[in-house]
Amino acid sequence: MSPGPDAAQWYANNIAVWAVVISLLGVFINATIAYLAIGQFRAARAAGEAARESVLEAHKSVELAKNALELGNRAWVHVETIKASVNSGVIDNQNWSVIVSADVVLKNYGSTPATTFLAESRLQVRADLPTTEQLQFQVTDQNGLSVVSPGNSFRLGDSINISIDDWNLVTSGKSRLVLFGRAHYDDIFGQSHKSAWLYWYDSQKVGAFVPGPSHNYVT
Repeated sequence: MSPGPDAAQWYANNIAVWAVVISLLGVFINATIAYLAIGQFRAARAAGEAARESVLEAHKSVELAKNALELGNRAWVHVETIKASVNSGVIDNQNWSVIVSADVVLKNYGSTPATTFLAESRLQVRADLPTTEQLQFQVTDQNGLSVVSPGNSFRLGDSINISIDDWNLVTSGKSRLVLFGRAHYDDIFGQSHKSAWLYWYDSQKVGAFVPGPSHNYVT
């Protein structure tokens, strides 16, 4: 016996309902899978960001430790003392003049050698103390050593012949007798450094050279 129209319609309706249910269930399952996948992606991305931050912090720590190691163990060359002499009453072409000589003693205060060391010192009479721009000179004299060991000193000097008129301007404070210079060297870590100095002759301090207000530094 074949089913009647009502039974066929009932079967058709049930099949349609189950098709909708299965379709909705598929959508739900796909949505759940997508949600879980998004969650896993976000978790993986967060873990990746955390790992990247951890690596960056580790690199920073390594860089800080490296800098501290180099700073504590690098060469450090600067002025130890200034030794000057003044000889007055010298006759030059029948004119009275003064010869001033000044030695700069540089010392490596660091715990490792300064290499490729090169330095130069100059004496000049100026109207006033020079600016930083006026001291931008090239170190041209081969007045240096290849190495200055820790605790060792290196002496370099210069002299100047000053007319008696210019000398009177210096001793009266109307001009400045300036001693300045620069040293270049490398440390054992491959870094280049510069040491600069500037002193001026103070006749009120028994002919002593005293530090200028600036230009005395080590990079």
